[in-house]
Amino acid sequence: MINKAKRISGLIINNPSLKLLLPIAVGVLVCIELLLRFGPAVSLGFAIIPLLLIGAYWFGSDNINSFFFLFILNYLIQGINRYVPLKIGIVMLIINLSIFILLILKNHFKPLEWKRARTLPIILWSVWLVYCILEVFNPMAMFAPWSIAITSYALFPLLTTLFVAVIMKKYRNIQWLMIAWGALTFLAAVKGYWQRNRGFDYAELHWLLVEGGARTHFIHSGVRYFSFFSDAANFGSAMGQSLVVFGIAGFYQRNLWIKVCCFGVAFCGAYGLLISGTRSAIAVPVAGVLAFVIMSRNIKAIVTSLLILGFAVFILKYTDVGADNSLIRRMRTVFHSEHDASFQVRVDNQAKLAGIMKDLPIGTGLGLGGGKAKRFKPNATLTKIATDSWMVMIWVETGIIGIVLYYSILLIIFIRGAYITSFQIKDNEVKGLMLALLAGVAGMLVSSYGNEILSFPNGMVVFFSMAAPYVAKYYDEEQALNKDKKSLWEILFQ
Repeated sequence: MINKAKRISGLIINNPSLKLLLPIAVGVLVCIELLLRFGPAVSLGFAIIPLLLIGAYWFGSDNINSFFFLFILNYLIQGINRYVPLKIGIVMLIINLSIFILLILKNHFKPLEWKRARTLPIILWSVWLVYCILEVFNPMAMFAPWSIAITSYALFPLLTTLFVAVIMKKYRNIQWLMIAWGALTFLAAVKGYWQRNRGFDYAELHWLLVEGGARTHFIHSGVRYFSFFSDAANFGSAMGQSLVVFGIAGFYQRNLWIKVCCFGVAFCGAYGLLISGTRSAIAVPVAGVLAFVIMSRNIKAIVTSLLILGFAVFILKYTDVGADNSLIRRMRTVFHSEHDASFQVRVDNQAKLAGIMKDLPIGTGLGLGGGKAKRFKPNATLTKIATDSWMVMIWVETGIIGIVLYYSILLIIFIRGAYITSFQIKDNEVKGLMLALLAGVAGMLVSSYGNEILSFPNGMVVFFSMAAPYVAKYYDEEQALNKDKKSLWEILFQ
């Protein structure tokens, strides 16, 4: 009997399947017991513990895993928040800081290549962080809104740039990230298509009809669709950026299937841009293509891009083609803003703000611009005037000093990144991808004048795109060493 028990125990110990089956069986029994004693909530909470542990191990086992998780969650969190209310800023701050702490801890066991982070963007974003920290001493500032705003204003740009420099060590890493971005763009376009053709679900209807979203999304020219984004402006701008980035990157791919996939994502971006009904988002492809034309120095690409852009602008501005389509009609108003009431309201608001801001060189304080500040200063004059755009919001909250500093930093990072890409990167594929990313950034910066679009999820995507050219020299060297090897995209799409 003893020998039989030993044989059975030995069989269990030496059989991997049985070793896995035993804890699962015990876990199921415990879940059933908890269900009977305490109800489904406690039982479900216990059941997901293994999944949380596996997720935590995956998150911490490799820096690239954690960055990918951050990137994907950043893209989806506004949609998740519509169904499961979250403190988005706090959640994203915790994850960002967790990744940073993991980097510091891992550095003790295996030193990281911190020299890759000695770049111009890190220095400039650190300067901006210092300015934003000093804003807490602004006489008009309040700590609560300041503590909320500083994360998206200054911490996220700096941390994203740092992560790209230290974590994205291989060209294959950025290829995987682009695949994830393309998949998310496709998912966003599909969700927008579903809203347009199947209608809104309960959470979306609640936001539209109860929380007031219908006021800006059910308008005389039609319905503005927003997919799983916070609103149509963020959706349209994000889709415009995907249109530019993947459309341009597709021209630089050697493999036919990769070209097709890139252009497919670009098409999804174009569709999402159209159904968003966001006129300022049309600036993303227009400004993006113009920036690409200047940076590329490639005659074929320049001619093709200008022809496509010129044809699209001509159709919208000088013809009535598609006049029976509400989406095209709304986009056409971009080129006839003198007849657009909402554009005139923005101009009037900015004129009112100019009169107030001349006496506030360092602004009204972080988080205290526009309608969002009503819970902190309900009777303040500035809370009653809509900022309407990211650029105006920065101006109001940090003053003329802040807006000049902020956009100087953006322009310096962009121009230096464009120089590196155009004159120092040799590999055609790497150069094409960096040009595409920078062109998307140019479009988003121009579009930021029209809407507050550099928060979630677009902010991280823009800051990642600005940081990538500064580590592209490592990708360039890697491609030169592995020129005879197939790239990740070629392996996947062959």
